[in-house]
Amino acid sequence: GVQPLDHDADIATRILVDAQGNEYINPRIEGFADIQNAYMNGFFPMADARDDAGVFWIRPKIRGLFTFKAFHIPRSTRKMLMRTGWRITLNRDMPRVINLCASTRKETWINHDIEALYVHLYQAGHVHSVEVWDKDDALMGGLYGLSIGAAFFAESMVSL
Repeated sequence: GVQPLDHDADIATRILVDAQGNEYINPRIEGFADIQNAYMNGFFPMADARDDAGVFWIRPKIRGLFTFKAFHIPRSTRKMLMRTGWRITLNRDMPRVINLCASTRKETWINHDIEALYVHLYQAGHVHSVEVWDKDDALMGGLYGLSIGAAFFAESMVSL
């Protein structure tokens, strides 16, 4: 079962932990500062299904972290990208990327409330997307995530 833990973050009213060690909070989210605080404490929003009305915040026991001191694209990769005619853009169509992330899967954690939240945060300049387009300008895939300072929290990606 789920057991309550001690108070951990300002936004949490209580923290629960499941059998796998993932932590959950029941937050008071009133604005971007609360969302930023949740992310900085390792929590992010989820839903049980696309049409689920509820949103919960989870801090997984295991989460990937990449640090980039110097980002380098190998010459062979650059040449391959040039030959394909693919284009990579930033923030060209974030609402479409998140919608595809949510709607092209059989199961998703992105419900309509989470989609609306991230589109709102995108319009406010806090969420960004990366899109890949083919030579005919058709969207092939992309990802989106939240930026806080120098950190980028990639949330989901899609390939078509």
